[in-house]
This record gives sequence, C-alpha cells and structure tokens, in this order.
Amino acid sequence: MQGDPGIGKSRLLEEVAAARPSLLASGGRIGDARVPFALLARVLALGHARWPAAALPNWAAPELARLEPEMGNPPDARLDPLRLRQAFAAALSAWSEAGLEGLVIDDLHHGDEASLECLISLANEGRTRLAWLFGVRSAEMPAVLRAWLDVAAVEGTAADIRLEPLDGEAMAALVDSLALEGYAASQWAAPLLRHSGGNPLFALETLRALIALGAKAPHADATRLPVPAGLDALLARLLGERSEPALKLVRVAALAGADFDADVAAAVLDAHPLDIVAPWRELEAAQLLSDRKFSHDLIAEAVLRGLPNDIARVLHGRTAAALAQLGRSAARVAPHWAAAEVWDRAGDAFATQRARRAAHRGAAMRWRYGPGRPKASIAHGRPGWRSTRAPPASKAWSSPKASKRPRAWSTGWTKTNRPSRNACAR
Repeated sequence: MQGDPGIGKSRLLEEVAAARPSLLASGGRIGDARVPFALLARVLALGHARWPAAALPNWAAPELARLEPEMGNPPDARLDPLRLRQAFAAALSAWSEAGLEGLVIDDLHHGDEASLECLISLANEGRTRLAWLFGVRSAEMPAVLRAWLDVAAVEGTAADIRLEPLDGEAMAALVDSLALEGYAASQWAAPLLRHSGGNPLFALETLRALIALGAKAPHADATRLPVPAGLDALLARLLGERSEPALKLVRVAALAGADFDADVAAAVLDAHPLDIVAPWRELEAAQLLSDRKFSHDLIAEAVLRGLPNDIARVLHGRTAAALAQLGRSAARVAPHWAAAEVWDRAGDAFATQRARRAAHRGAAMRWRYGPGRPKASIAHGRPGWRSTRAPPASKAWSSPKASKRPRAWSTGWTKTNRPSRNACAR
C-alpha cells in the first residue's frame, strides 16, 4: 500500500491490524536506515512477546538472540545473513502454528536495507501461508521494494494498492464527520480541497489552524488559507529529497503560477525541452505536479517560502521575458515584470493591455450598435427607436442652473442608429 505523506496509509493499516488480532503489526522508524536489522529486530521482539511459548528449532533461537536478547544467548560465530533469515523463517512458521495469520509492516521507507531484503525475500518465497501487507510512501520507496514489485506485478504474486487524494465528495464527507460549528461542508469542502489537494492530513491541519485563529480566521471564500506550522518540516523534507534539476523546475513552476508550461520552463532554464523530461517526470512521480499544476497550494507556498526575494525577482524577470518572447498576452507578462520590479516594462505591458481592452470594447460597441442593427431601447423596450420625450419631473435637472439649460427634449419618437442618451445612462 503506497501513497503520499498524510494520505492515510498508516491509519488504514492500523485499522486493519486492529480488526484482525491475528495480525502482527510493526513498522520502520526514523533512523532505522543507519542500523542493520533494526526493523527486523523490532518485528522479532513483537512476535516473541506475543507468542513466547512458540516451539522454535534448537538452532534458531540462539541465532535470533543476536537481535532479541530475550530469546537466549547468541552464538560466538560471526553473523551469517542467510542463516539469520532461515532462523526468522522458522520463527514465522512457529508463530503461524500458534495463530499468526499475517504481518502488517508500515513505513518501509524508513527501514534498513538488510531488514527489507530479509522481509521481502520471505514474503516472496511463500514458505508459510501468511499474508504480508506493507506500507510505504510512493516518492520514497526503497529500490529493493520497487524491484520486487516490478517482478511481482508480472507474476501476479502481489497487489500494488495506491491511495489517491480525496475528491470533492470525500472531502465534504470528511468535513461533515467532524461536525465543527461554523465549518459547513457546503462552504468549506471546495476551499479545503483546493488548498490541500485532497490530502486528509493537510486538510485536517488547515482546519486546526483556522480554529486556532478564532475570529481572525479567513472566510471560506478567501484566496489564501493558513499554512499549518507542523507541515512546514514535512513539505521541506519532501522537497529536499528531489534532485537538483527537479528543484529548479519546481521553483520555476511556483513563480510562473498559471503561466507555467514546458515552453516557459525551457526558456527560463535555458534548456532544451528534452532536458526537462526527467525532472518533470520526477515531480509527477512524487505527486508534486499534476497536469502542469501543483497538486495543492501548500506545496507552491512552501517552494516560494524557500526562495530568497532577490532570486525570486530575477526569476520573475526571466519568466516575463520568456512569456513576451513566446507571444503571450500583456496581461500575463505585466505581473511578472512588476514582481521583478522592472517598472518601465511593467508599465508598458499594463498600458498595452489597457489599449487592447479599449479596442475590444470599441469593437464590441460597433458590432452591437453598428449601422443596420436593431437596437432595443432600454428605457422603453421598442427596438430600433429611442424616446425624445422630456424626462419626468422626478428626473429633471436638480442644478440651480437647470432653468437655463437648453431644452434638449422633444416629444414623440425618432428613428435612430445610435443608442439614446437615456439608454446609455441606464
């Protein structure tokens, strides 16, 4: 079972283990990778504590005592990994006879290589009729586990279960289940989905931050929601595990925002489009990017927080130049010139955009009110006519000089190809 951090793997595995007491649940911990057989020793200690009276072969107990002192005195001979694996297989067989039906081992991304090789080898051999359920982060899957999954997928000996982010309906159900006053699912499901990318942990921590803010908390329609402080370290670690080319690409994506695509990335990085294929795939595999967008706002905000202001200004300038060179609209180019503090080019781009909008409005007016087109009088609803009747007293000129104004009103109707003064005013 694999997925992103916070997607709910551990919670699901815990519930599976709790529902079946005959399963033995354990997992890797931070630091295990530096200690050979650390994970295997933890599993062995839990199994021995659960079934201390399980009948082991005479030779197996001393061998396992190298990892679990409660099992006796270890031999003086040097540790042989193959013999240790055989001893652990004997222990699994004995526990199976005592009632063990399977093992649930979470957080294999923290596990040491020696333990992983032993556990995966035993799961693949199938000497005992045990079920094996592993949990791992997708972006941090150990190479030995990935290689085994590739072979198992072809042979059909294992199922690869990937937990996906919540969709809108599932996020609404999550918010409803919390029954928080002032946080109705109809209002908050969509903003939380956009902010968290469907990650349950991120969504829950965002709600916790909102509640902590009290009256100062933003409303559901706010453009930005708070970033939980507890997630900073997790996001920083997730980004820190990426390669240098992938980090460069993800920073360009964060600064470019909605303008990000392969053309812009290649231009900003001075790279051939083929040179960014590998880092692009890496970011997609880590579920940081999806369809040219960040999986959720929290990742983009974490990337931007890690960029010094001076570097961000330079990259905004390169992004603006790339967009202009690619012929993108002035509305896209201007904000990046402004963020780069290149005020003259920003002003030119904004002026160009205003001129284009004015031209578009003029063209629309000419199309709507051009010669030969029927017009509907807004005041009276008679197509092709406008009223020249004097306005009612309630709409008469209120200025002291009103009596001296030329009387521009007459009675009746007149045919016209231009909108009436009343129609434009209204």
